[in-house]
Amino acid sequence: MSMLTNDWFVDRKEELAFLQKRYTSPRAEFLIIYGRRRVGKTELIKQFIADKQAIYHLVSRETEKDQIEEFHITVNQTFPEMKDLKDDWEALFKNLQQRRHLIVVIDEFQNLISTKKEILSRFQKIWDEHLKKSTLMLILTGSSVGMMETEVLAYKSPLYGRRTGQWNVQPLPFRESRKLFKTYSIIDQIRTYCILGGVPFFLEQFESEKTVKENIAENIVSKGSVLREETHNLLREELREPKNYFSILKTVAHGSTTFNEIVQQTGIKKNSVNKYLLSLQNLHLLEKKLPVTADRKSKRGKYFINDNYFNFWFRYVLPNETFLERDYKKAVNDIIWPSIDDYVSLPFETVCQEILQFDIGDYSKIGTWWYQDQEIDIVAVNERKNTILFGECKWTKKKMNQKTYEQLRKKANDVKWHNKERKEEFVLFSKSGFTSGLMKTAESECVKLYDLNVIKRILERR
Repeated sequence: MSMLTNDWFVDRKEELAFLQKRYTSPRAEFLIIYGRRRVGKTELIKQFIADKQAIYHLVSRETEKDQIEEFHITVNQTFPEMKDLKDDWEALFKNLQQRRHLIVVIDEFQNLISTKKEILSRFQKIWDEHLKKSTLMLILTGSSVGMMETEVLAYKSPLYGRRTGQWNVQPLPFRESRKLFKTYSIIDQIRTYCILGGVPFFLEQFESEKTVKENIAENIVSKGSVLREETHNLLREELREPKNYFSILKTVAHGSTTFNEIVQQTGIKKNSVNKYLLSLQNLHLLEKKLPVTADRKSKRGKYFINDNYFNFWFRYVLPNETFLERDYKKAVNDIIWPSIDDYVSLPFETVCQEILQFDIGDYSKIGTWWYQDQEIDIVAVNERKNTILFGECKWTKKKMNQKTYEQLRKKANDVKWHNKERKEEFVLFSKSGFTSGLMKTAESECVKLYDLNVIKRILERR
């Protein structure tokens, strides 16, 4: 039985509060709700409109004629008296504008744009001439993040300046997603998040009566499981040349994160790699990050896959598909599980950053720092207090010792940021705790220590 039920939805309080506030507004509202596929936009909207008068319409991938006919049928289910109106967007909305406090939701709006781009100008006219002075709430949602940002939200879009609000629905953070796995230890909650990320649909595939290892075998890598093909399906919908994109993503998942490393490992020409990287960033599948203290024009950028599950899939599933076809259980035992904690060590850094913000929350920027072969897992700055924080994260079986702390302090000296009179702070995260010597040093030097018990207490206090 799946561990995920509608109970997960209580953690969308911020999004629901935003929608409810706009619903009680005395003016007409035109909202754009978008986010990657499977992130839970539709469930969010359905939860919001459950106790309200609303028309919900899911756009198909058919012709415009079929789409407007289907929308008309949807409208008639709520307002049968509109049956005799002609199949026309403007005619239908002109009638709907008379309904007080009605919500009209058009889900997967990008499918309309794909069919006929002129639909954007048509909706501009509908809003300007019919809905702007009504009390109607129009919500357009979309799963193609790139298309929604370039065709709906961008300055050149006919709809630019019309929307009264927008919300990019994000995956659940660790502190919320872990609540779905209450029977798991904090170790397995972290492992699960580092494997699946915070996308509700992905989380739903794991089963409560199975261990993390069993779930990987049965619900990720076994033939016929939903997650085995999900990444293939999602990317093929978005990308025209999946082969080269897949090569780039696999390369990044295996640790080659600079531009030159990606070119070298994939064998793709530099100009083409630039184009592919930009496309992947526009789709929010890949993110180019800079060291926290670096200038925006810095050339020290590295590329990272935005989603934990995509990262896991390109690390383990794609490169081992032949082995998985032959014996998926042996592949888990021989390849995936022996290295799982090595894999978890990198996304664990983002969990630590989240815990730090949740616990202290007093930093204007937080991330990672690197220069040549030097790297610091967490660097956070507070401009107002002229404070910079340095942190180390260890997901190993050994306790963190004094040497690790001393190495962190040494690397911190190389970080250039307000070098004069800056205040420095240090934090340490460790899966297996700390040696007695390090704990004594931490106490005398006011270094904050986070083991798994401390992390669990922080998460449970709110």
